[in-house]
Amino acid sequence: MNELIIPLIIKYKYVAIFPIAVIEGPIIALVAGFLVSLGYLKFIQAYIILVIADITGDIIYYYVGYFSNKKKFLEKYGSRFPAVLRNFNMLDNLWEKHERKTILLSKLSYGLCIPFLMSAGISRMPIKRYVTYVTIIDLIKFGVIMAIGYFLGYSFQKAESYILYFGIAVAVILIIFIIVYILYSKKYAIAEITEIENENK
Repeated sequence: MNELIIPLIIKYKYVAIFPIAVIEGPIIALVAGFLVSLGYLKFIQAYIILVIADITGDIIYYYVGYFSNKKKFLEKYGSRFPAVLRNFNMLDNLWEKHERKTILLSKLSYGLCIPFLMSAGISRMPIKRYVTYVTIIDLIKFGVIMAIGYFLGYSFQKAESYILYFGIAVAVILIIFIIVYILYSKKYAIAEITEIENENK
């Protein structure tokens, strides 16, 4: 992949970065950091374009979810993790009560980022807060990844696998977080029902 992307960015520079970064931001950030170290790109310009491109992608995912219906969402993504993505009441509560944790883990997770960002739109998370959170996360994330690409130089490709492993680890953490939340919610609901029944006796 890098064999195709690097010559493309060297030739078209920032014009090439934007559309690719909308789809695959972190990998392009590594490449951009590497090319900055070689003098082909300017750090600030590449950094700003990467952040704007990723935010653009996140907003697209949000509105795809916002204007789609739950049935189509379930047909496409429900099989990945049925216990989570098929439980919309739980997802709504998660976005309402733990939106910061949910969006942070969603943005950094591998394989679950897109469906969870779409679920933010389906759950009608306020767009201003959504954009604010993804912007803060992207500002930090791309600064770190570009710095890694810059300082690793020609060894930057080694970091790709580490980013992938990190994303998988975060996805696992996200799943565990949701499972714990589901179990806690059920336990709390049972306790509340029991308390109401005892009061009515």
